[in-house]
Amino acid sequence: MTDELVSTTSVEELIAVFLTALETGREELTGIQLLIQIMVGTAYYPDISRIVRTDLDGAKAHLAAHLQELDPEWTAPSALQAASLLIAACDGILLHALVDPSPGNQHSKSQLHTMLQAILTPPRTGEPTPDH
Repeated sequence: MTDELVSTTSVEELIAVFLTALETGREELTGIQLLIQIMVGTAYYPDISRIVRTDLDGAKAHLAAHLQELDPEWTAPSALQAASLLIAACDGILLHALVDPSPGNQHSKSQLHTMLQAILTPPRTGEPTPDH
């Protein structure tokens, strides 16, 4: 999914690709189950942990660099934090869909869009951030 996200030319397009990937991911429960097994395996198998961590760090860095290309207001640390949040949101939403796939438990696209816009809006220069 990272390749699809970094091929976008705007934040709105990035959000659209992300939302489409979530919909597709919800339909592929076997893939979600495999992802969860791999993530659990990282707690028990250091070799798996190193591989997953390397891949995750690469995906975050790639996505952060793309955010900086889309909007020069992003600083490297802020873009990396946003990329981490975006990936974590995806993982959490897919996990939630696996645990409770009932239609009443699905997140609305407008709510997800609002959340993603907040994550993908760079902090304004001089604006205090919670970690500073």
